[in-house]
Order: sequence, then C-alpha cells, then structure tokens
Amino acid sequence: MNQEDRSNANYSIIFIFLLCFVLIGVDRTGQFQQLRPLTTTIYKWVLLLSAFALLLGILNIAQVHLQSIKNGQIEWGYSLILLITMGAVLIIGLLDISGTSTPLVDWIFNNIIAPLQSALFAITAFFLAAAAYRFLRIGRTGSMWILIGALLMLVLQMPISHTLLTTTSESFIHWLLNVPIMAALRGVIIGGSMSLLLIATRFILDRP
Repeated sequence: MNQEDRSNANYSIIFIFLLCFVLIGVDRTGQFQQLRPLTTTIYKWVLLLSAFALLLGILNIAQVHLQSIKNGQIEWGYSLILLITMGAVLIIGLLDISGTSTPLVDWIFNNIIAPLQSALFAITAFFLAAAAYRFLRIGRTGSMWILIGALLMLVLQMPISHTLLTTTSESFIHWLLNVPIMAALRGVIIGGSMSLLLIATRFILDRP
C-alpha cells in the first residue's frame, strides 16, 4: 500500500469514527429514538472490536515474555510465572461451560488476583502521595494549599476517621467529594480523553 492509499484509508477511518461519535452523541440527547437500533449495533461492534483488541494485547504480552524467557533476561522467572498463570486461567475458562463463572476461576480471582490488585493500588497511592509531596513542596504559588487539601482528603477517607467525625462533618466531606472534587476530576478525564483523541487522530494521519 503506497502513501496515498494509506492516507485515504486513514481519512476513511476518521470519517467512520466521527460519524459514530456524532450518532451516539445525538442518541444520548434522547430526542431521536429512531437512532437507538443503529447506536445499539455500534455499541455491539465496539464490544466486539474491544474483545479482539484484548486478544491482541494478550498475544503481545505472551510474545514479549516468551522472548524474555528465551533470552534469559533478568527476572525471567516472573515472566514464566505470568505465562503459566495466564495459560492456566485461560484453559480452565475454556474447558468449563461456565466460563469466567467457573468456581476455580473465581477462587483464583478472589484469592490471588484481587489481593495483588489491592496491594498494587495501595503501593501506587503511596507512590503518588510521595511524588505529589516532592513536586508540591518546591516553592510554587498555592502548592501548600493543594498539598494540604490532598492529604486532608486522604486522611478523612480512612476508616478510622469515620469513628471520630460527626454526622455533619461526614456529610460535608461527602459533599466535597461528590460536587467540587468530582467536577474537577471529570474535567481532568474529559481533557485527557480529548488529548488521547487528538493523539490518535494525528497518529492515524501520520502527522508528527
């Protein structure tokens, strides 16, 4: 495929994406119910493509870790454990008609995967707190207030804090979390999503 054909294909992909985006946006307004069957079909295709993307991701992970084991890289044993675990869960899920509801798969998730996820997120929270402290303690305008607010909300959400707070204080904390903080978080998510959309568009168009 030459450069011109690839550019035409990229423009076609962007056109299809924008068309689906507009259709779903119009349907979400609730004013055009006749679009619901079409948008439902688009959702189904998105789920199907997501499943294939997940499969490609799994194959890529397997390839990377197999190469690590083959080359005898440092900590290749972790790669072996990962591949064995992934293969075991995959085989168990395929052999039983219950799929992901298989008792053994549930046991692996509840006793191995979920604790590891909890530990990872806990470590990530401390890492982010330490990084934020190191970043904000440098003399920046308003950095101290941001740091105090972040640490305060972190402490107030600990289970032990609920035993020391009054009902009014808890209601005020819930209001802070659900209204101003959530509004700021949604703004960050929307900004991040628009940035990813822009990066994906530039990547498809082969623009630097």
